[in-house]
Amino acid sequence: MRTEPSRRAKKVERVSEGIFPYDPYPEQLQFMNDIRSVVGAGGVLVAEACNGFGKTICALSALLPLNRRIIYATRTHEQARQVLEEMERINIKASAQYSAVNLASRHHLCLDRRCSQLSAGDGFEACRILREEDRCAYRWNLKSFAVRLPPILSIGDLRRVGNAKRVCPYYLARKAAESYRVVVAPYQYVFDPAIRERVGLQLAESFLVFDEAHNADAIGLDVLSDTLSDRALSQAKQELQSIGKPSEILDGLIDYLNVNVSDATAAKPGHELYNDMKLALAGVSIASIIDSYSKAVELIRTRKAERGEPPICHLAGVLSFLSLLETSSKECYVALYRRTKYGLKLIEYRCLDPSLATTPVIDQVHGTLIMSGTLAPIELFTQILALSKAQARTYSAIAKPENIRLRIDSSVSTRFSERGEAMMHRYGEKIAETISSTPNGVLVFFPQRGFMLKALDQWQKIGIVEQRDGSMLLGGKRVYVEGEDAAENRTIVEEYKRTAQGEGAVLLCVFRGRNAEGSNFPDEQARGVILVGVPYADISDPFVKARIEYLNRKERGLGERWYVMDAFRAANQAIGRGIRHREDWCIFTLMDQRYSVNLKLLSSWVLSGNIAS
Repeated sequence: MRTEPSRRAKKVERVSEGIFPYDPYPEQLQFMNDIRSVVGAGGVLVAEACNGFGKTICALSALLPLNRRIIYATRTHEQARQVLEEMERINIKASAQYSAVNLASRHHLCLDRRCSQLSAGDGFEACRILREEDRCAYRWNLKSFAVRLPPILSIGDLRRVGNAKRVCPYYLARKAAESYRVVVAPYQYVFDPAIRERVGLQLAESFLVFDEAHNADAIGLDVLSDTLSDRALSQAKQELQSIGKPSEILDGLIDYLNVNVSDATAAKPGHELYNDMKLALAGVSIASIIDSYSKAVELIRTRKAERGEPPICHLAGVLSFLSLLETSSKECYVALYRRTKYGLKLIEYRCLDPSLATTPVIDQVHGTLIMSGTLAPIELFTQILALSKAQARTYSAIAKPENIRLRIDSSVSTRFSERGEAMMHRYGEKIAETISSTPNGVLVFFPQRGFMLKALDQWQKIGIVEQRDGSMLLGGKRVYVEGEDAAENRTIVEEYKRTAQGEGAVLLCVFRGRNAEGSNFPDEQARGVILVGVPYADISDPFVKARIEYLNRKERGLGERWYVMDAFRAANQAIGRGIRHREDWCIFTLMDQRYSVNLKLLSSWVLSGNIAS
């Protein structure tokens, strides 16, 4: 009897390797074995493996033979697309029909623009009203829907089926998610309990794969945070008046924002905001306000829909904020009072503990795989997320060590106290020299966009950046600057890649920006990656201060350790753009003296190569 588990384990191992659609490297085999032994047994595996390692295909190949549903949480649609493409390859290799569906948002799936163009909450309500009044042209009640669907359902597939069969792609995805083996969903669908309930996503007995999990703490904090504005309160007041309901109760909240919000951002502990709100509401309890006005929300939406207006309800947003304030663990929150550049007065009620969002989800599923290319230091990452029982693994790079070339320049620093013209001149000369000696494409990352543009302007004035035929040149290569929005950036990056693969080019980027995460620059597209400084968060930011103080209350010094980890995690993400497969190679130049004293905070795979200083 004792040999039976090992026989089963060997059988599952053979099946995993049988559906793996590539020739696996030893590192990938070890990763799949760990997934089976830890996640398959109901545990939590936290895994760091370099970008280009093949984490997605390893996770799918290891978990599919274990015959449980897989919920695959992703951050971007590009990542979701990659999951579905790997599922297609698995099906071809295995001659099987493993199923997978992209449980995307209504914004991407709905065929009715009256809903798809609204925010998630308002789109949900608009959809409900259209369905109740039988004004939606697409069938949404799919209990008896018996059409045979393809095993892999992408956003495009769902919309095509929806148009052909006159059914709602959004509800079709939800229907498929009930039975499909792999459900690919945005982070918010998994970690926000309200959205999870709304879309009917069941977690019990499933495997959870949390991809690109270096964002885990930020996602957890965002899910459990909310914002109240003076504009929302004023519009909610007008909505109540439009249906003949008393609105005076909101005057106290409007007055509170007017008195407490100024040009300088201020912070208060969560419990102080709660006490202030009770006073502003003149003794009326928050719970009674929510109860009294909940029915008004539906009436407001219905009246707007009757007038042909989008059923947006600002009162619903106010009640949602008050509900979070009433029910939250206030010692785990901070209230930020600030005025936007457009004059809008805000109170941001910000969660300080991401484990409040992630722990309930991990507790519900059978087993969890948390993976990324940048989790170092992995022990601190697990501590921040309260994953005391998780098993942590770090996997060596699939690239040959000689292809990973790391240089650290300790003669420069972007410390605020040292950011003078002389230092920026030195940076410019060194960056130009590095670019000129590196073939093809080079990515250069800066701490902030404003800092990047200021440096570029200074380098133009002193001739380090040259103008030729209408283009800027740095180190003899054409300069491209990261776009401010997604569409602009996509166009710029496409042109950069074409130029990089020919005569060579430089792409100036920002840490934590559009090209630092989720973007691929294989081979000639990034033969060099240069980091200008260390991307520490603004220590004067009240939210950053509050996080440090909160973590220090949990354990002495934990806040400061998180602050450093956060900076080096962003640096590691940028570094990860340079190696995308086993034969790829890249020269990494880290330009700040603080890298040399914090080598252990760099991802282990980049330290496996040749290090020069």
